[in-house]
Amino acid sequence: MSMTLSQKDAMNQIAEVHEQTVAKIPAVVAEKAKAAWEALATEGLPAPKAEEYKYTSITKQIEKHFDFTAEVPAGKLTAEEVEALRFASVDADVFVVENGVFNPAISHFDAANYTACSLAEAADQHADLLAAHFAKHPHQEDPFLQLNTAMTANGVFIHVAKNKVVEKPILLLHINDTREGQVIAQPRNMVIAAQSAAVTVFERYRTIGEQKSLNNVVTEVFAEANANVNYYKIEDEGDAAYHVGNTMIVQSRDSVVSTFTMTLNGAMVRNNINFVLDGENITSNMYGLSLLKGTSHVDNHTTVDHTHPNCESNELYKGVYDEKSAGVFNGKIFVREGAQKTNAFQSNKNILLTDDASIDTKPQLEIWADDVKCSHGCTNGQLDPEQLFYLRARGIDKKTAHGMLLYAFAADVLENIHIDALREELEKIIHERAGY
Repeated sequence: MSMTLSQKDAMNQIAEVHEQTVAKIPAVVAEKAKAAWEALATEGLPAPKAEEYKYTSITKQIEKHFDFTAEVPAGKLTAEEVEALRFASVDADVFVVENGVFNPAISHFDAANYTACSLAEAADQHADLLAAHFAKHPHQEDPFLQLNTAMTANGVFIHVAKNKVVEKPILLLHINDTREGQVIAQPRNMVIAAQSAAVTVFERYRTIGEQKSLNNVVTEVFAEANANVNYYKIEDEGDAAYHVGNTMIVQSRDSVVSTFTMTLNGAMVRNNINFVLDGENITSNMYGLSLLKGTSHVDNHTTVDHTHPNCESNELYKGVYDEKSAGVFNGKIFVREGAQKTNAFQSNKNILLTDDASIDTKPQLEIWADDVKCSHGCTNGQLDPEQLFYLRARGIDKKTAHGMLLYAFAADVLENIHIDALREELEKIIHERAGY
């Protein structure tokens, strides 16, 4: 693939930073970083007409606004600012990732029933465990995933040992502090739930300051046999924030993983969530909700790869788009040959509140097995006028009726969040956005 001059400039910057990174990272990840760079150098960042990114021209924005060789400000977050930017009502262990770097000084956690440290410390203290899991998801094709792997130096490592149950939720609080300059953050997080372990992890993304920021984050989740993992992601970044997230999930037999992704703000957001069901009797659940206004743009790409029989995946993504905001949903389900008795369900529902709001949807099924139950579908439209009329006829004013319907549409997705305090916080946000 040929590259434009601006693409070459960006790739030259990335090459320079990659060489500096590889020179100082541990050997356990350095070889993977080199291989990722070689793949990225061959194909480059996604071109404007690249099929997987044709509705989300984030490469163009990166080339226009960001310099990979510029020094990233260290950040000056205080404990008080951290407290204000997390959900204070949620009792959780808090790991603060400041401008892409785990900062234990402003974090607070007990780490009861699990091991936690920085990615660099994991390379030293848990080298075998890290080597067995780092970049081991079968699908490594995404250019931004390759970019993150090529630059890997920082992030949070979490390991829950066999039969351990972590009662307290774990919060990875990503804050980009742009008050001293623009920020490029590329953290790499890893969550490993060993056999019959259970853990709930949620990530929240926030921004301080008015300058531009880029989050190119990868979170790898491994659920071993009979493990149970809940993973939630809440994105509420600044108007000048760009975000690419790759969540890479591998499940072993009899495991259950449930994800929830909520996007509230950001200049341009791309979420890639990739499941591989690598065993029998696996359950995978994916839920998502986007509530956007202004000119915010979100692109949710999901992949579910059924490789073994007797598994089930459930997927429900909803979006509410106001003003000039835009959404994209592309969901792929693969059912491989031999993955008989697969149940796979996918649904995408969207409401457009103005003529200027937009949504592009593309649900996909590729099936190589014959004894399966699979379905997919999408609906795009406006609020139901008959329901509005029904509420108005019962004396409810137009604004309240409008808000009630929006809340009812959005809030049912939250039923899948198993942290009561977090669900209540998100319900408040929906109430505010719905004006009800």
